[in-house]
Parts: sequence; C-alpha cells; structure tokens
Amino acid sequence: MPGDKEGISLKAVVGGILHALREAKHLGDLESARLLEVYKKEEVLSAFTVPAFTISETELELRFALVEPPAENEGEIPEISVNISPEFLKGLEAHQVSLLKLKISPVNLRAFAETESAR
Repeated sequence: MPGDKEGISLKAVVGGILHALREAKHLGDLESARLLEVYKKEEVLSAFTVPAFTISETELELRFALVEPPAENEGEIPEISVNISPEFLKGLEAHQVSLLKLKISPVNLRAFAETESAR
C-alpha cells in the first residue's frame, strides 16, 4: 500500500486536538468580551445577558494504526508514529486498527485571584 510508512507522532495528533480546543475556547472568550462592550453601550441590549461560549465535556474517538513499533530508548519514553488517514485505515484488518478514547472536561480557572473588595 503506497504511503503505508508515512506517519505522524501520536503526541502531535493528541496535542493538536487539545490545542484546537484551547484556541476555540479562547476565541469564544474574546467574542464574549467584545459582546459585553456592545451590550454595555446599547441601551436596548443592556437588559439582556451577554452570550458566553463554552466547550463542555468533549468525547473523541481516534482510530489509528501504528506505523512501526516504537524504538527502544533506554530510560526515555518512545515516540509512537501512527497513521490516521481514513483511506489507509480502510485497507486494514480490524485487529490492526487501534482506538484511543479521549474525554476532555473543562476546568474553570480564573486569570486573576479575587480580592476581598471584589466579592
């Protein structure tokens, strides 16, 4: 099968997913902050709540095939190279395809600490 040895690091795939979710949350927060200013200025809108964008718990199933077994490195965590291409995975037997389930839950962290006077 052509390109069967082409792969990507599993940590790059998972890291890319996490980065995309973080960036989506950030963009939603920026839009909420922009809308807050609009709602403050428009008397008609000031009685309404500002839309806030959230990313709730996200579940993801990632199917992949190992491109090659990880090399043995003494004391180091090996790099795992995988292929996630649907065309590649279609050509494999079921036992050759691995499944990784991710459940990502938001954690509410404030960018600043509340002071006594802010409460």
